[in-house]
Amino acid sequence: EEPEPTAAAGAAPAAGAGGGATDQAGPRANEPQVEIRISAGAGKVIRTMKGPAKLGVNRAVWDLGRDQFRQAPHGERGDFFRRDSGPQVPPGTYNVTVRFRGHEAKGSVQVAADPSSRNTETDWQAREAALRRLGELQDTLVEAIDQLGAARADLDVVVGKLRRADAREEEKKKKAGTDAPAAPAAPEAQANAPESSKEGTATASGNPLLRKARELRRKINAQERRLFVPPTTKGIVEDRTPLNRVTLALFSIDSAWDPPNPTQRLELQQAETAVATALQEVNSVMSEDVAAFRKQVADAHVDLLPAEAPLELPKQP
Repeated sequence: EEPEPTAAAGAAPAAGAGGGATDQAGPRANEPQVEIRISAGAGKVIRTMKGPAKLGVNRAVWDLGRDQFRQAPHGERGDFFRRDSGPQVPPGTYNVTVRFRGHEAKGSVQVAADPSSRNTETDWQAREAALRRLGELQDTLVEAIDQLGAARADLDVVVGKLRRADAREEEKKKKAGTDAPAAPAAPEAQANAPESSKEGTATASGNPLLRKARELRRKINAQERRLFVPPTTKGIVEDRTPLNRVTLALFSIDSAWDPPNPTQRLELQQAETAVATALQEVNSVMSEDVAAFRKQVADAHVDLLPAEAPLELPKQP
C-alpha cells in the first residue's frame, strides 16, 4: 500500500516501540516481508525498514525517523537514550520504494512541519546540519571503538598461538627427558581466567613477545575507556567520555524542533573538540604501538594457519 500523502514532522509514532514498519496485528518473523526504502530529494537513502507482505491490504508506518547512527557495543547501559530509529527528518518531500521478490513500487510522501513550530527554512537547515554533524562524530567514534576492538581480538589470537607454541615446546622437552619450567595453563583455561591471571602467565612464561602483548592489551583497553564506558564496566561511573558528550548533545537538539540555541551550539563544539582529541590518541596507538607489535609478530614468524608437517603413526620399537 502506498504511504499517506502527508505526514506531520513531530507527530506521535504509530508503530509502537521503535517506530519501525508494522501492521495492525504485528508482523511475525516467519512471515514474508517487503523492503521499504525512504530517500531524500537527492536520492540518498535515509531509512530502510521491513513491512508485512500478506495477501490483501498491508499497512506499514514510518515514524519519520532516519536510520540510526552507528552504535557502540552496549549491554544495558544507555538504554534511556536508545531507540530503533535516528532523529526525525525535517519537512520536505521523500521518495518511497517498496520491494518484494524482484518487484518494486514507488511513491512519495510529503512531510509537513509541526503546526506548533515557527521554524523558518534557515532554522530547519541549522537544526539538520547540527544533527548530521553529531551523527558524523558518533559514526567516527564507533569506528575508532571497532578498530580498537579488532586490534584486541587479533592480539588475543596471537597470544593464544604463542602460549600454545610454548606449551608444545615444553611438552617436547618433557618427552626428551630434559628439565622444563612449569607449563602455563591451557589456552581454554586462560581464556576464562581473569585478566590479572592472564598477565601473570605471560610474565611467568618469560616470552618477551607475550609481555609486549600484555602491555599493548592494557593500552588498548585504557584507550577504549577514554572513548566510552564499555558494557562490561561494573557499577555506576561518571561518564565524561567523548561518546557521551555526543549522545547528550544529540539528545538535546533532537528533543525539540527549534534550531540549536547558544548552549547547544557550545555542546556541539565541545563534543567535536573531545572527539578530535580522542581520535588523535587512537591514531597514535594504532600507528605506533599496534604497528610496532605487528612488526614484532612478523619477525617472530607467528603466522595464521601455518603449514604443519604430516602426522604419522609412532614407529614401533
